[in-house]
Amino acid sequence: MRVSSILLAAAATLVATIDSTSATATFVQTKLPPADVVKSGNTLQNMGAGNRYLRSRNNVDEADDDGEEEIDSDDEEERTVTDKMLNQFKKWHARGDTADDVYDKYMLASHMRKAYHTGNWAAYKANPKYQKYINYVEYLNNLKK
Repeated sequence: MRVSSILLAAAATLVATIDSTSATATFVQTKLPPADVVKSGNTLQNMGAGNRYLRSRNNVDEADDDGEEEIDSDDEEERTVTDKMLNQFKKWHARGDTADDVYDKYMLASHMRKAYHTGNWAAYKANPKYQKYINYVEYLNNLKK
């Protein structure tokens, strides 16, 4: 029992010294640039700007005349399927293309693998080919109803 405790303590000490020596070697090899070269991204953005506005559209202070303009623009933003895209969906459906066929055509599997490995799912979902695929799936689902 004592021999196993001693071996465990020796192994823990050995692992701790290996980790500390490799960390020291890595730290010694790292060089930092001079302080005047490093600029904060926040400093560069705020040079000469008092307040930043995150929304580039209408400010809160500006009054709407009748409000109709805002409603129309919201309707346009919600409409993601254009007439051209709808015609393409009709052609695909007439040819018998399934959602899987479109998925394969746009090679979305490789894009999905990349998003999985990098964790950048927002870029995958923002991909125009993925958006078109999703819209085609919705188009097919609406036909079934």
